[in-house]
Amino acid sequence: LLLGGDSGVGREGIRTDTMIVVSIDPATGWTALFGIPRNLMELPFPPGHPAHGAWECGDCFEMIANELYGWGLSRPDLFAGPNSGAGAMKDVLGYLLGIDIHYYALVDLEGFVETIDSLGGVDIYVPERVYDTEYPNVDGTYSVIDLQPGTYHMDGEMALYYARSRQGSTDFSRMNRQRCVLQALAEQADPVTLIHELPTIVPAV
Repeated sequence: LLLGGDSGVGREGIRTDTMIVVSIDPATGWTALFGIPRNLMELPFPPGHPAHGAWECGDCFEMIANELYGWGLSRPDLFAGPNSGAGAMKDVLGYLLGIDIHYYALVDLEGFVETIDSLGGVDIYVPERVYDTEYPNVDGTYSVIDLQPGTYHMDGEMALYYARSRQGSTDFSRMNRQRCVLQALAEQADPVTLIHELPTIVPAV
């Protein structure tokens, strides 16, 4: 389970606006990615789960999906593991998809930028204009950004904008852009660079 959290300068709490379940066949290496929309409502709890009865609906989480991690952090009595927020996400999203989720990785806004920058950036083809008149930067300021179609070598800040901006586009469009960033990283990341930059990447994840 790959989670992108929105915690950062001037922001309270954490919401996982990016949720992607990665399923890997260990025999062949074939990989599938399932994007979870941030606005999904009333995600069901697994049958017999301790979280049953925590909300008025009885067997579901009544807030939108991107609030589940933060709520799980506040309820370590209901979710197992060293990180009850991640435990909540693995339990509920795993039940939603009908699979067991074994691991998770979480990056916040600054961690995403640091990871991309440590790998030397990423080349991404932008098929459609991405225009945002009030994009919230990592440092708490706002910018107008107009990304025209074309191929770009993006640093961490620009890759975050491409993956994160949602003004004038749907949640599904943003999910597609997030998958594009992950695919580009997987194709372009050099194993030698990855190993060399682990001291930078590990604290960010």
